[in-house]
Amino acid sequence: MWKVIIRRVLLMIPQLFILSILVFFFAKLMPGDPFSGLIGPHTDPHEVEALRRAAGLYDPWWEQYLRWLGHAIHGNLGMSYNLHEPVTTVIGQRAVNTFWMSLLSGILTYLIAIPMSIVAARNEGKWQDQLWLTYNSITFGIPPYVFYL
Repeated sequence: MWKVIIRRVLLMIPQLFILSILVFFFAKLMPGDPFSGLIGPHTDPHEVEALRRAAGLYDPWWEQYLRWLGHAIHGNLGMSYNLHEPVTTVIGQRAVNTFWMSLLSGILTYLIAIPMSIVAARNEGKWQDQLWLTYNSITFGIPPYVFYL
């Protein structure tokens, strides 16, 4: 059992490295930069340019990646330019609510799914089974983003 755990942990290291490269490059492909949102009608362009130089946005991509990776490994995810707080603080503030929402969602899912499965299994081929089968087919066929509209 320990061999399986160690092997999976060791396989996770290159996967995380590849994922970090993908995240970095997809972030670089997005239009604009972290300071584009700060530009307004009264913003001094030289001020924004100084911020870009201070952040190292004109350095070669590999220097930017290694700097980003080093900071991320040490837990420094940078500053939120909108909230003017460290990103780790912002994530930490929201993590508690995310945990409780996930827990409640899981509990509600099982409170509905287990009785529904029992009713469908006890009434196989009857109208109750067909009702739950239809309900599941419809709800699984709806994309999740529809609920956010």
